[in-house]
Amino acid sequence: MCKLNESWGVVPSHLWTDKGCAGIFYVGNKPYSRKSVNTVSATSSALKTPVKSASSGGVITPIPQLPEFTKDGWRKCALEFQVCELPYPTTVRFGRPGAFYEKTAEGDVHCRTDFFGDPDPAARKACYYKLKRDSSSPQAAPPTQVVTQDLPPLKNSEIAPEDDLVISVAEPLWNARRACSKLGSKIIATKNSLSELPPVYLGLGTFTNDQLNQKPVLVRTGDKLAGRGVYQSQGMYVPFNFSCALNSSGRTAQHFVFHEQNTDLITQDLLPNPDKFLNEKAPLNGFDGAYVWVSGLPTGDNNKVLVHGVPETDDTDFYARCIAGSGDIEIMFQSTVPALKPGDSILISLSTKRFKESYVGVGSALDPEAGISLPLLTLSNGSSLWNRMARDNELKVNLGGYATYNVSLKGSAKPVRDFIRACSSGK
Repeated sequence: MCKLNESWGVVPSHLWTDKGCAGIFYVGNKPYSRKSVNTVSATSSALKTPVKSASSGGVITPIPQLPEFTKDGWRKCALEFQVCELPYPTTVRFGRPGAFYEKTAEGDVHCRTDFFGDPDPAARKACYYKLKRDSSSPQAAPPTQVVTQDLPPLKNSEIAPEDDLVISVAEPLWNARRACSKLGSKIIATKNSLSELPPVYLGLGTFTNDQLNQKPVLVRTGDKLAGRGVYQSQGMYVPFNFSCALNSSGRTAQHFVFHEQNTDLITQDLLPNPDKFLNEKAPLNGFDGAYVWVSGLPTGDNNKVLVHGVPETDDTDFYARCIAGSGDIEIMFQSTVPALKPGDSILISLSTKRFKESYVGVGSALDPEAGISLPLLTLSNGSSLWNRMARDNELKVNLGGYATYNVSLKGSAKPVRDFIRACSSGK
């Protein structure tokens, strides 16, 4: 809560903030008067921080809590009154989710109503641009090998696994994660004397600490679930490590212990959306034609692949490969999340009409052309996912709470079965 002269104020030389105050300060006219204003974003931690020269004529409004990504794939680049720096010529939306005006632009774009118009005068607004997926997007190339091993049972005193352990997670995580989130919210509220139960998201969080990003986001061992998460408090996200004890069914949490991380571990571009999937139908057509399912195409060595895409193009929305006869299958997802690095741990949730599960994946090696890392998941050929992909109509994907998209399973039955047979038998 920002209070004048208590947690923020103006002195002759500068504007200062304190005690966790965060906001956009407008110097001159009121922020929604459609006149020229000067702005500065300001936050604080524990000490009074001079921010910028300003006069006492300024007013303050809280930083708008608008999502970093929309469900249909647009990314926020600036708040109202700020400047959006576009990485390439594209269409820019101005407004809020559900109410936008659009213009084609390139370079620097001023996110103001006098340029776009005002789609919702009473709302806080921002600029969004469409993430690019074309020939410059990463192709589904064979990833580097990911070494996995089983973890030993967690001791009651352990909060998270050792840094040098790499995890192979078996089903199911979905119910365990939701049960522990529910109990964790109550425990965190009690320990911190909060008046309301805070939203708790287990398996989420991208941090400034690279070592923490490499740790598995979740570990399920017997009746224990451990890993990392965040909870929301006063518009900020507080990262923590946790350990949660479950009952024999894995659907009810019985004990929850958490340790908050240091204050310098700040979440970046977090969209807390781990349990939601896209409501829109999966597209049937790509950039250059109709999507089709194919399997068994050799890529060299003894690899087999399962691909959903436009023939003779790199336009794909599903790509899996295996070494014939190995029983291990790698899925490389064709969208990514902000700041994902090779080896980073990421929560991946998948759903069909009769199937829903969460998994722990990692960031792949950098694509040599696009220079980005894609989420990579290793599953066995016995996973129930493959049976549902051969029988259901649509696969819903959620990557780390950020990217959500759907893949049509029309025509997948025979290619999926042929692929699993090749991965199992080597033929």
